[in-house]
Amino acid sequence: MKCPYCGSESVEAVKSWEMPRMGYRVTHYRCKNCGGLFNHYVGRGKSSC
Repeated sequence: MKCPYCGSESVEAVKSWEMPRMGYRVTHYRCKNCGGLFNHYVGRGKSSC
């Protein structure tokens, strides 16, 4: 997983949750390099940031 702000691969998962109606699993990440916060969505065989 890369940070979308600085491109660093040093990120940590803060929390995860399911969105069953939408069919997604969401993971909230924090970049250890720049401190940026972002979500990663995975579901139905696809993933997006």
